[in-house]
Amino acid sequence: MPHGNLNKNPFCHTTVNKRRNNEDQQSTFLLPYAEDALPIRVVIVADGMGGHEHGEDVSQQAVLKVKEFLNESIEQVYEGVRLTPEDLKNLLRRAIESTNQLVLRMVEINDWKRAGSTIVIAAILGDQLIAANLGDSPLFHYQTRQRKVVRVTQDHSVPGILAQAKLISEEMVRYHERRGQLEFFLGAEALPPLDFVYERTLEPDDLVLLCSDGVSGLMKLEQIEEVLGDSSSSLEEKANQLIQTARTLGETDNQTLILWQYSAMSAQNDRTSRSKLSSREALPAPDLEINLARSDISQSTSQSSYYSRSTSPPRSSIETSLVRSPRSRRRNRIARWKLGIVLILLPCFFLGRQSLLEK
Repeated sequence: MPHGNLNKNPFCHTTVNKRRNNEDQQSTFLLPYAEDALPIRVVIVADGMGGHEHGEDVSQQAVLKVKEFLNESIEQVYEGVRLTPEDLKNLLRRAIESTNQLVLRMVEINDWKRAGSTIVIAAILGDQLIAANLGDSPLFHYQTRQRKVVRVTQDHSVPGILAQAKLISEEMVRYHERRGQLEFFLGAEALPPLDFVYERTLEPDDLVLLCSDGVSGLMKLEQIEEVLGDSSSSLEEKANQLIQTARTLGETDNQTLILWQYSAMSAQNDRTSRSKLSSREALPAPDLEINLARSDISQSTSQSSYYSRSTSPPRSSIETSLVRSPRSRRRNRIARWKLGIVLILLPCFFLGRQSLLEK
């Protein structure tokens, strides 16, 4: 169970649960953009898919790419300019589009059949919450005054889309046989036809929860509401309760969450943190030379349009790097030479055969 400062805001935690590897990633950071403005608080959760190694590294690269994109955009376009909620919505939309292109290149260059990650991002600008997502990692907004929780983001799993179309009930989503199959995610060829960026207004003491489906997948909305609505518990205690409730319901997947509370104090803390930064911390760019260990993944996949989180994409032993290895380039040259020889010999074969027939 997580340990730490009970008053930490935001509170972040990740655990492997019953899995061998943790394919989840989470991050929280500040985006300073104008001297007289509060910095933007950004929180991200990504849940990698695609096997014991691919998912972990795709989610890691996705989080790094989003951080890099947002920081570079602020420095090159918005530095010194007061952002509006609409600016921030466009920024998150472009960040996800850019990150999706990165993941597609990773999959293509490494010859992976399928690999990907979910992602959910929250950016807090004053009292405005701007959120964006792909996949089934959700964002919840608990409204303290109304004592009500709202799922802000869409569920891009197959049953989630069916429920959105009113073809199945919300109750059926949690136990649907295709609950782990995603229609939209980082690494998918197409993005959702409906906008995947959302806006909410926060009031004092409201809570924002981002998590992987290992936390929320089997829980009813009422159960999440009950835990978040306990005014006597700290953020860490609420996080503990969410994780334990999910495990009691039979959850075995990785569990990652970020729980943040909006208040005048949290805004002041962000301002203080920003003032301590003499310069913006340099963030590592996505590791375009990432090399993973070779491994053989069993050949089992589906050719349907969706991607299953529970199956590993088939692949042979390869150098999994974003830049093709010398061995890969050598194989390609040999293949081209063989093809050229065949194309040269084919006409000779047919001409010789034609000469024999004429004789």
